[in-house]
Amino acid sequence: DGFYTTVDQADPNYVYAENFNGNNINRITISNTGSTGNKNMDPNGKINDDGAWSSPMAMSSVDKKSFYSGQTFLWRTRDIGTNWTKLSPGNGGKISAIGLSKFNAQRLLIGSERGEVAFSSDDGGSWTDSKGTPGRYCSEIEFDPL
Repeated sequence: DGFYTTVDQADPNYVYAENFNGNNINRITISNTGSTGNKNMDPNGKINDDGAWSSPMAMSSVDKKSFYSGQTFLWRTRDIGTNWTKLSPGNGGKISAIGLSKFNAQRLLIGSERGEVAFSSDDGGSWTDSKGTPGRYCSEIEFDPL
């Protein structure tokens, strides 16, 4: 159906893919002969937080191990899904976009299906809401490279 996918930043032989509502996130091993196996990154249902129909996911290009899943809350794993940390306090809508700084792994952005935008400069410890674009679906969000 066209859900999010992302390539592992530390090893391009792995690709991450999801099912609807951000459920069943898998790490898939890719080789010259095709897909050779996958690992369910939330086998025990630790997240238990349905996201939007197509929930965003992202992987830090800075530390190359922080993987994020945006649902009602923003979730992070640094150990391929063994442990998940809830980072955002949640908002009025489901997360529809994740923006990661390409220079500082501490800086995160989230956008929601209701147009809300929140920013963290301390690795998700605290969040600042912006005015965003109320009533508009936030489909993509990025840091200004300057």
